[in-house]
Amino acid sequence: MPKSDRRGRREKSDASRRPGVDDGGEAPSGSPARRDLRDDRPLLTRILDTPHLAQIVPRLQPEVLHRVIKSCGLEDCSELVALATADQLSRVFDLDLWRSARPGLEEQLDADRFGVWLEVLMESGAEIAAAKVVGLDADLVVAALAQHLAVFDSAAAAPYTTTDGSEITPTRRTSTGTTFEVGGYLIDAKRTESMDAIVELLLYLNAEHGEYFHRVMTGCRRLSNANREIDGLHNLLGDVEQNLFDLASDRDQRRGQRGYVSPAEARAFLQTARQLQLGPDAIPVSDPLAKSYFQALNWTTPDAEVDEGLNRPEGPDLESAERQEHLDAMATVMALLVKEGVLTEEPRRLLEAGRNRPSDRPGLQSHLEVVRDSDPAAFSKRSGELAYLANTLAAGCSLQGRGGV
Repeated sequence: MPKSDRRGRREKSDASRRPGVDDGGEAPSGSPARRDLRDDRPLLTRILDTPHLAQIVPRLQPEVLHRVIKSCGLEDCSELVALATADQLSRVFDLDLWRSARPGLEEQLDADRFGVWLEVLMESGAEIAAAKVVGLDADLVVAALAQHLAVFDSAAAAPYTTTDGSEITPTRRTSTGTTFEVGGYLIDAKRTESMDAIVELLLYLNAEHGEYFHRVMTGCRRLSNANREIDGLHNLLGDVEQNLFDLASDRDQRRGQRGYVSPAEARAFLQTARQLQLGPDAIPVSDPLAKSYFQALNWTTPDAEVDEGLNRPEGPDLESAERQEHLDAMATVMALLVKEGVLTEEPRRLLEAGRNRPSDRPGLQSHLEVVRDSDPAAFSKRSGELAYLANTLAAGCSLQGRGGV
């Protein structure tokens, strides 16, 4: 469906659910009937109608923003995406752009999904889209665009005269037959999806962000060169594969600092666990993978997570009353997300602190309760190990019918 038709249909549907439309004006604004009508509107409409949304969205944790986008659909979230910061989008991309066929397999960059993101950004205009893209890692943009485009210097396709006087006009094959020129670069389209948005974005980047444009185009041109000659004497990754490998490694490192376990680490840990001897005389050994994980883990919480809502609003002149309005609006959005099941009210915990339980409660929970009361440091360490195990199973094991390793 064309973007304009999709957008118009959504706006018409949303408008039909707004308070005061086809309700005859009989229900007072504060009546239960009016509140129920307002609750019947789509989740995205209610979020977009929240006051001070421009101040709220940049303060959302990227994980929360990603859940909203997944719940409402990326194609319909252009207004929210336009309000997000480049840092938020970078972390959302870590969650959204990498896919694997099943748990335990290496996640691959989804270039088609990146194209959809560019289309959604361009719905807010080239200026806003370019501002977001310029704030992203240029290597990520290059790797994604290189799967959509082959880039060459325009001079490479210019007609020339040989020494014997022959006029030569280079011809170039493309998989789609679409070729265009921007900023001195000849661009062959490898696929047609999202190409209109890509071309429009590149034109604007060339006009307004020349340095970044040439950096991206130079990177794409490097990845568009022919592969090295195969001689059987080496087993090296090509430029494209090496670039994607480096991007994936950088992503794994960023996510590792936040407690995630990469599929490769999960596979190795699970394979080692299968060989573990569990007999009564077996001496437990420290797993080197888990030990390395905890040594490398950065427990310092990023500012984006410490910042609960609007505790540090931007700008020194924000009045306390206005700040409170922003806090109230943030609380409204978070409560709405909890109510709609996008977020849980609080993280699920193995133990429920502060409640008395029978001392004969069986299993792991009972043992951990004893450790919690007698040795808080050991309890914290054991809890961290359980979290590591849960992350490892999620990254590399079969869960709820999904194929694992």
